[in-house]
Amino acid sequence: MDIATMEYRISRYDLARLATEEYLRSFWWFVMIVPSFGLVALVFGQGILQIVGYLALLWPFTIPARAILSTNKASRLFRNGTKLTTSDSAMFFHSPDGKGLKLDLDSVRGVVERREYTLVQFRSWNPVPLPAFVPIPNAAFASKDNHDAFLKGLRTRIAERFVSTESP
Repeated sequence: MDIATMEYRISRYDLARLATEEYLRSFWWFVMIVPSFGLVALVFGQGILQIVGYLALLWPFTIPARAILSTNKASRLFRNGTKLTTSDSAMFFHSPDGKGLKLDLDSVRGVVERREYTLVQFRSWNPVPLPAFVPIPNAAFASKDNHDAFLKGLRTRIAERFVSTESP
């Protein structure tokens, strides 16, 4: 799977927005439980429990701020411009200043399309200085066929990994 994109940039705002949306999609149940507890604690609690209730009600509003903080290192790579190239075993992000990033395809757990981006999702234990995904604008691909080949290659690689782990 040898694919290359054109150079692209992603603003810090867009990266934080994508991180916030992915967090809400992944942990929607937790985002519902904490404020619900806060409401119950606020209505039925007394003293310190009411203060905890206020904090629990306000907690969802901290998600965008935490997304900005957690995407700090990743925003440097994407804000200054990067170009993606792939091989059969890795994805390489090249920046104009000579820095870059290599991500092993064995750590990919999924690939999804969100609006104008393709998000390559990684296992949560993956020690990369990024959120649990890497965004690639669909417009960075040279053609629709190039984009489709990228998606097909990643999905095939993921499917092969799961088939090989399930075989005796």
